Amino acid sequence: MTVEVAINGRDMNVSPKLREYVEKKVGRLDHYLSHITEARVEARKLLAEVGVPDGFEFNLLNRNIQMPYSFVGIFLIDQWRQVGLRVNHVVK
Repeated sequence: MTVEVAINGRDMNVSPKLREYVEKKVGRLDHYLSHITEARVEARKLLAEVGVPDGFEFNLLNRNIQMPYSFVGIFLIDQWRQVGLRVNHVVK
């Protein structure tokens, strides 16, 4: 899996030193992203082993606060859906 990250400054100049720092920090994510496809295959396999090969549906109850709750909730829902789970985002 290849992930491309663009490093741009909004209303600021990105100095070479800042760019180098950010690239170094973002590069640490490679460890987590390199096996994501295999992890999703394994998750689907485990779901099938416990008798729910088509996944299941559940509600994610979340706070009505954009940062960080909404963003994290949306990320988690995306990840769960990629392994076949059906998630409803309930914001209260």
